This record gives sequence, C-alpha cells and structure tokens, in this order.
Amino acid sequence: MYTDLIDQMALECYYKYENINFMLSRPRENFQEDGRAQNEIESVQIDLDIIRQFNQLGIPYTQIEGPDNATTAYHHLVKLHAH
Repeated sequence: MYTDLIDQMALECYYKYENINFMLSRPRENFQEDGRAQNEIESVQIDLDIIRQFNQLGIPYTQIEGPDNATTAYHHLVKLHAH
C-alpha cells in the first residue's frame, strides 16, 4: 500500500530520545466493548502484535501486571530512577 518510509521515520524519532516502554496487562474480566472499535479478541490480537513488533525490532519493554497498571508503572519508574 505504501513504503516503509513512515516506519523508518518513526524508528528514527524513537531512537533520538531516551524511552521506556510498558506493555500493560489487559484485565480478563469485565471487558467493555461499548465505544470501542475492536472486540476483546481483536484487542488481545493487537496486544500480541505490539509485543511481536517490540521483539522483532529489539525494543525493550516492561510487562506490567497488576490490578492498577498506572500505579504499578509509576512505582517501576520511581525505582528505576532512584539509583
């Protein structure tokens, strides 16, 4: 459909800066489909596609598992920058 120029530009921008990437777990209960473009199965497939792309490109990421992903990510950042 189009060349990989956009992908190359995105990666170039990514590598210009210090980044930290989180992959947030998706709660398996209470998926609310209202207002979403994807159903639960499609959403999980997008999650897997993102992880596959991180791995293919060698981009490090931290998997966050917990009932409150934002709090867990915050504590990870605090611990990471405390040193």
